[in-house]
Amino acid sequence: MRKVIWTCWMQGRENAPPVVKACLNSWEKMNPGWELRVLDQYDAVAYAPRLKQIDLRKKDITATAYSDILRIYLLHEYGGVWVDATTFCNLSLDAWLPDYMSTGFFAFKKSKLPISSWFLASEENNYIVAAMARATSDYWARRSKVEHYYWFHRIFARLLKTDKQFSDCWGATKSKSAHKPHAALKAGLARPYAEVCNKIDWSTPVFKLTYKFDRNEVHSESLLNHFLEHKNSVEKKRSKRAVEYARTPRVAGQKVATDNLGDHIQILAARQLMDRFGLVPEVNFDRDKGLGSARSIEDESDKFLIMMNGWFKRGNGEWPPNNRLDPIFMGFHIRPRQSAVLTAPETIEYYKNFGPIGCRDSFTTGYLKSSGVPVVESNCLTLTFPKRLPSKSQTEVFVVSRDDRLSKAIAPIFSDAVLVNHYSGDKNFQRNMKAAQDLLTMYRRRAKLVVTSLLHCALPCLAMGIPVVMFAPMNSAKGHESDMERFSSLKKIVKIHDMNRLQDVDWDIGPAETGKYKLALVDLLKSNLDRRGVRSQRVSGPFARLKGFHSPELDFKESRDHFS
Repeated sequence: MRKVIWTCWMQGRENAPPVVKACLNSWEKMNPGWELRVLDQYDAVAYAPRLKQIDLRKKDITATAYSDILRIYLLHEYGGVWVDATTFCNLSLDAWLPDYMSTGFFAFKKSKLPISSWFLASEENNYIVAAMARATSDYWARRSKVEHYYWFHRIFARLLKTDKQFSDCWGATKSKSAHKPHAALKAGLARPYAEVCNKIDWSTPVFKLTYKFDRNEVHSESLLNHFLEHKNSVEKKRSKRAVEYARTPRVAGQKVATDNLGDHIQILAARQLMDRFGLVPEVNFDRDKGLGSARSIEDESDKFLIMMNGWFKRGNGEWPPNNRLDPIFMGFHIRPRQSAVLTAPETIEYYKNFGPIGCRDSFTTGYLKSSGVPVVESNCLTLTFPKRLPSKSQTEVFVVSRDDRLSKAIAPIFSDAVLVNHYSGDKNFQRNMKAAQDLLTMYRRRAKLVVTSLLHCALPCLAMGIPVVMFAPMNSAKGHESDMERFSSLKKIVKIHDMNRLQDVDWDIGPAETGKYKLALVDLLKSNLDRRGVRSQRVSGPFARLKGFHSPELDFKESRDHFS
């Protein structure tokens, strides 16, 4: 299971109330081997891109409901643990959670509801989470406002009745009641600790707290203060220089004059990743013929942010790029023997100015590192395509290659497979961009399995959660060496098969785990933007006010410290 703890405070951790800060600190203190990620209004869409489909200007969605959507999309995309920002960690996750993860999913059970949603744990590619993500997407596609405070729980309950696999998986999940985690709320956070401490089982791994109370009602030695004392040195260790966001940049993109739709898929990946931060190119430069001159820039004082991803082969007189281009190198791949200018001494110095260079594969990483360039193996940006939602239409096998040798080889196994070629025979950029997008849509909606020898069929399909069987292309010895250099990072994700050894292939495979690569790529872009003082232009909000529903915290009416 991925050791990442997700939570969110829309106003930012530094602006959270003391109770929230104490809770966040408790997760860091008790789980040193885990990573705590506190998202805010600027990060949410960047890490959960499906949120872009929800226009908060047209839908009456509260921050609470938005948080429910966010958590299931995050777990579907990456796996890990979700905790509400007012959930306090009392015991290390490693000390208890593994015993409850036999089905790859865990949630506390509530008396009148099937689950409590303030703590959810999931391995990547879990069926319950995938089904909930699909149901959540469908729910909000046809509604403009929430129908009930417990809409998320009601979806879960409906799936228990209508989806046997979902019900069987939840039925096999080891049960743990939410009663004890709520004990602190029920006892009364404002009351003196000495009066209520015996009402709480202090071996409970987590406690659900609240930030909604009147400070004037809180006793000086209250139960609340017991939790607030956990605001400790963890926060000091975490502190770093705050990013000063200064500008909204102008953005450029790439274009190509090739018939290889893999090039266009990489450009689509870069555009979609930048769009998560609200950054959209207003001009495109040819990757091989236009980066040096950058003729479309009229005002010499303008500086354009541009993503440098893909296979750079030529350069000629157009390299290094124009100094009015501010490059972010991610998913970068070069062939040292194909163009001398791409590895010339002055170019190596250019790379050093914009490091660390995010390299698409181990080969490029090793080559640039040996030349003294600061590097990181970022993998390809096509690994950032969002994971698809499950659908009954995903029933077909696709065989994707440049020629018919692969399809002929596996014809006896998949006689009804759909054959696809990623080479369009057309060098028109706009038509190829549409064709590339149509291919991705087809795989996402229809594929049960993709069998391919093409890198940029395999990678985006893996990112979308489609099972992939990868074959090395039939090639000359020199060509095979080149292929293995290009596939040097892919082979860390999936096995690369030989077409002459079909007996070694497991055709009944599930989706690969790509979450860690996606996270690393989004983090790398965010760090590049932070260094430039560029803040995401996609801000979650505005949110509707909570009205017409009571807060579940008010279920404990006997306590005086619950105020809405």
